[in-house]
Amino acid sequence: MKPVIRSSTNSNSRSELHYHIDVLYSEEDGGWIADIPDLVHCSAFGGTPRRPRRKFRSLRLPGSRLRKRPASRFRPRSTVRLSTRQRRRDSLHTDRVPIETGAFPYTAGVFPLKRTAELPTRMFAGEGGPERTNKRFHLLAEGQPANRLSTAFDSVTLYGEDPHTRLDIWGKVGEAGVSICTVEDVERLYAGFDLCDPKTSVSMTINGPAPMILAMFFNAAARQQARKKLIESGRLKAEPEAAFQPLVDGKDWEALEPLLSDGEWDEILDATMKVIRGT
Repeated sequence: MKPVIRSSTNSNSRSELHYHIDVLYSEEDGGWIADIPDLVHCSAFGGTPRRPRRKFRSLRLPGSRLRKRPASRFRPRSTVRLSTRQRRRDSLHTDRVPIETGAFPYTAGVFPLKRTAELPTRMFAGEGGPERTNKRFHLLAEGQPANRLSTAFDSVTLYGEDPHTRLDIWGKVGEAGVSICTVEDVERLYAGFDLCDPKTSVSMTINGPAPMILAMFFNAAARQQARKKLIESGRLKAEPEAAFQPLVDGKDWEALEPLLSDGEWDEILDATMKVIRGT
């Protein structure tokens, strides 16, 4: 690439953010590339120096106060006098219903504002077994301020089947998605990530088996918190980071569960489900 020949500052009065933009010409790509040094992997491409910079105008940047989508230009019906003809027309055209973020009927989102502390990045992965996908997650999350994991499952998992040597199943195991069928698989899938950390969120592309996969996800996260509590209380001797691994000193969950007192698991599971970020 040629040296930086043009630089500027992108600002938005509504978000009160200022980011320095470098614009470079790439001979290999045959066009201009705009880059924001303060944001990792944030760049745009265009045929002229201005085009890539324009793409940053609609960028959702961390710390901004912009809505997920613009407010509707239609006012609530309670504040507008409508004739009988208008009521009939609006009853047939649902697109005329006011759309507001964070307001009933919540069709534009449950919350009025988007998340402001992190970039809207999804670290999408899913291939082969859980260990392989886990390595991919760690590669994508390296150096990122937030772990926004997005999981793709193979067709066998999506249809609620377990891996099998049957020909119509065997060829699809781990293809175009990760193969998951047990809680232990989910533990290995997200090993090394604190699933209850506010900076960690997990998105899962699933259909029919969603309740079962979600239950496995909750239990995997609760097991992390249980191991964390055992280590902090001295009942389990290990490094704090070991709490987020399926095996601690060669011991799996069946060997560690008896270390919990009566009713302690239910308390941990209840607390986990209140703070975990998974969809």
